[in-house]
Amino acid sequence: MKQGKLYDVTLPLRPGILTWPGDAPVVFCKSKVHGAGSVTDISLSVHAGTHLDAPAHMLENGAYTEDVDLCRLVGPARVVEVPHCTMITHDILRGIDFGGASRLLLKTSNSELLASGTFDKNYVALDAGAAEYVVEHGIQLMALDSLSVDVFDSDDYPVHKILLGAGVVVVEGVDLRGVPVGEYELLCLPLKLESSDGAPARVILRAL
Repeated sequence: MKQGKLYDVTLPLRPGILTWPGDAPVVFCKSKVHGAGSVTDISLSVHAGTHLDAPAHMLENGAYTEDVDLCRLVGPARVVEVPHCTMITHDILRGIDFGGASRLLLKTSNSELLASGTFDKNYVALDAGAAEYVVEHGIQLMALDSLSVDVFDSDDYPVHKILLGAGVVVVEGVDLRGVPVGEYELLCLPLKLESSDGAPARVILRAL
């Protein structure tokens, strides 16, 4: 069986990678070990780079990373391109063909911002109406090419709460540059961190 092209949409974790303001920076500490070359210690936020948000990130008594259903993290997915905008709204999503997908990756101008390494608080995010639209259409996993699905200056994070409260898996920080719109097989594999509100993830797309 012919295999489709693979796209690795994971941001490389490295010192100096773009992080959310106030989050711990990514730090690598290498040490020489006799007979073994080197060993690298790392320190980082679980929301660094490409990562999954567990319900516990925003919801009191929410599930942790290890509780997320693996079936939601692997399977058919669709990449859709959002027209240039400053905010993804209900009306904008209504004009996009989801193709019946239950796993959705939203490609915006954010991917270029992620690659630049400079934080811009005016990244493209969703509003509450868009989040409700995603839930209404039975999306099990939604990924966005920014470090947050909510706007930068949000006080109560309504988009996170709507999506996570409805059981939608939230993946942030996917790099969709060079990924054509279309149908894929998604593999999203977060680190199995116990009692954590999120985890860095390796996210791969295989064209169908």
